[in-house]
Amino acid sequence: YDAYDKARDEYYDARDEWWEKEDRDGLREDLEDETIEVEQYDLYYYNGKKVKTIAKNIDRYSMDYAADQAVLAYSVFEKEEVEKVKLSEIDYMYQLRDKVESALEIVGDTYVAIKDKTSKLSLNDIETLNISTDGKMIYAVCDVDEETSEGDLYKIAVSGKKLKKAEKIASDAYAYGIVFVEDNKLAYFKDVDGESGDLYVDKAEVDSDVAVYSVQYSEDLKGILYKTEVDEKNDTYTLKQYKGKKDIEIADDVYSYSVTPNGKIVYLTDYDTDKNEGDLYLYKKSKPQQIDDEVSRIITIRSWDD
Repeated sequence: YDAYDKARDEYYDARDEWWEKEDRDGLREDLEDETIEVEQYDLYYYNGKKVKTIAKNIDRYSMDYAADQAVLAYSVFEKEEVEKVKLSEIDYMYQLRDKVESALEIVGDTYVAIKDKTSKLSLNDIETLNISTDGKMIYAVCDVDEETSEGDLYKIAVSGKKLKKAEKIASDAYAYGIVFVEDNKLAYFKDVDGESGDLYVDKAEVDSDVAVYSVQYSEDLKGILYKTEVDEKNDTYTLKQYKGKKDIEIADDVYSYSVTPNGKIVYLTDYDTDKNEGDLYLYKKSKPQQIDDEVSRIITIRSWDD
């Protein structure tokens, strides 16, 4: 039996070595035919007459852009040399492919293109970046804590084709749920716990216990609407409005709302989810006026200019 066990162990060792060699040979054969394609994009500016290349090897997904002006933020790839990998250290082709692609697709510095002029942002570790509609103001949240998603909030003014010096306006700002409001001011959150936090506009605290992602800026109202005291069980909340001076409570126990083109607020309250009906109110000049009852939903009519 001892002789048999010894011979069996030797056989298993030899067999494992043979399989490992076969795997390495197979990987070598696969490598001979393997190609890895890395997509690279160039950024162009067209002024209506001529096309000009202003950046190469950029990330295809811009961080943000202005709706009304040719202002766009983008990142550039930084290629790194791929360290040599021993075949004995990998088992599958995808492991090697991941190493190569990771080295070729490292996102580096962030730039802002203003028409045909590009400028490098002086900020590092940018998590989120927002550009105003008119392209005159840029906000960025940097050095974000992975656990809290909070970091330093900066604003950078755009003057002509140049960026002004970044100005820090807040610490521990939540990196998400950011909304532009009138005059290029920014609505953002701090001290977020779960789905709600403290709402700020620029450096002024507006309200607490505000639902993240509920902030809506309305040009018709010239202010923002947001939700507080959200009741997830009944899907209701308190609807509030802020116009730059103080927060105003529109109504509580709200189920849904909409803003009309002439700046009036309509909302459903006392909503019965079993019957799918509630009371419809119109908020006009700080006075709620009931329009109808047993209303199922608000149908918003929208129009877009050409």
